Amino acid sequence: MTASHRLAVYLVLRRADTVLFGLRTGTGYRDGEWGLPSGKVEPGERLADAMVREAREEIGIDLDAASLRIATVIERDTDTGLWLDVFYECDAWSGDPVNGEPERCAGLAWLRPDAEHITDYVADVLLRIS
Repeated sequence: MTASHRLAVYLVLRRADTVLFGLRTGTGYRDGEWGLPSGKVEPGERLADAMVREAREEIGIDLDAASLRIATVIERDTDTGLWLDVFYECDAWSGDPVNGEPERCAGLAWLRPDAEHITDYVADVLLRIS
């Protein structure tokens, strides 16, 4: 990995045949699309710890870092640089998901992975890991 890579973590929470998504709004990036709970990794932060933090901030749930499993990792080349995206899955959490960032998320929904308006690279990942 070079210094030009940025790190992001994504959470795949499943309930039956659905996945938890948030409708992006007010971010300037992919607004109007359904995305997974996610976020940037802070300097010096462990990946799993970043996922625990983002889950608490964005959807109000508590995760045990030891219960997270890396489902896949992808590299994306964007206009903001190269990104290394780590997708985690988790079977257990505490609390009920709520919208913790209404200024950035218009709402949460449990959707099938093939639903319309899911961010394209997220949809591709979900097809691969299903």
